[in-house]
Amino acid sequence: MSTKAAYIYHHTMADVILGPGHPMQPARLAITHELLSASGILDQLLCVEPQPATKAQLQALHDKDYVDFLFRAASPIADKDQKCVYLCMEALFMFPDLYKYYALCAGGTLTAARLLIRGEAKIAINWGGGLHHGKKDWAHGFCFVNDIVLGIIELLKFYDRVLYIDIDVHHGDGVEAAFNNTDRVFTISFHQFGNEFFPRTGRLEDCGEEEGQGFAVNVPLKPGIADEAYRNMFTPIMERVMAVFNPNAVVLQCGTDSIANDRLGSLNLSAKGHAECVAFICNFKLPTMILGGGGYTVQNVARLWFLKTAVATGLDGQLTEKLPANKYYNFFGTGKLNVPSDATVKDQNTAEELELIRSKILARYDSGTGQEAMS
Repeated sequence: MSTKAAYIYHHTMADVILGPGHPMQPARLAITHELLSASGILDQLLCVEPQPATKAQLQALHDKDYVDFLFRAASPIADKDQKCVYLCMEALFMFPDLYKYYALCAGGTLTAARLLIRGEAKIAINWGGGLHHGKKDWAHGFCFVNDIVLGIIELLKFYDRVLYIDIDVHHGDGVEAAFNNTDRVFTISFHQFGNEFFPRTGRLEDCGEEEGQGFAVNVPLKPGIADEAYRNMFTPIMERVMAVFNPNAVVLQCGTDSIANDRLGSLNLSAKGHAECVAFICNFKLPTMILGGGGYTVQNVARLWFLKTAVATGLDGQLTEKLPANKYYNFFGTGKLNVPSDATVKDQNTAEELELIRSKILARYDSGTGQEAMS
């Protein structure tokens, strides 16, 4: 194994059903786990079972009253009036073991952060995390907590500067909001934007406030963008951000809803194209936390998280173009590992529009290299 890597997983999370017809299915975690096990990759990773985050740990971000509400939210004593206060329409799915599920999401990410801080892993993967919409005192977009913010807060106890990268189809609004006024966390989000696409935030012009001015980047994209055009945005922007911010650690949210044929997203990357972003970031050899997030076509989520685990840990040379034999094999429909871009989908981004976005972002940081370019 070329990279010291940890894999955080708790089997009970995959058994949870968030609600009838809910688009986010935790079963995707078990299917990913099965692919890793069947391929032999799991045996080459440091496998860690996390503990649920405590109420005190959740309160590093979330208000105490909100945490108390989550603790009793799925029980008969839950206050219906409080549901209206704490939940937006996109998150109005209550289910048994709600608190335990989201406490494990956060506990997994806190575990990943501590493994990086202690030097027990250079890469720490928690596919059960990545809940980037959660706010301080309300749930948003299926995210009842924001494990990412909690993980970054933990990393900041040891690292001076943390870079957050979001390649989910949706804007990483909760993370950006949490660190919008600080120069210790740089947030960057590549996301679908326009026509009231959820969460309707993440404009090109939004780049942080006060001490955080210039420490946020938003890359708004129209539907249909595929690998080459996405790569031509991601690579130069990330190279510049890495040069000027010089982070000590990286948090990478890897929502898979950016790839073709997702139930909710309308971008058109291939699985291999999306995984290239992970490889690019991991090549900087920084302590890196890799998290899940969106992804609503379950077979494709499992394919891509399996592929990204191998890529991030330097074990992708052990993969073939076919999935390993596994107990879910028939569920996939096809035994192929890759999810290709859909050739019938039109890219609504023009080359001129993408160049304008790219050039405006790069121009913000062309006054030099290092921290002076951030001012």
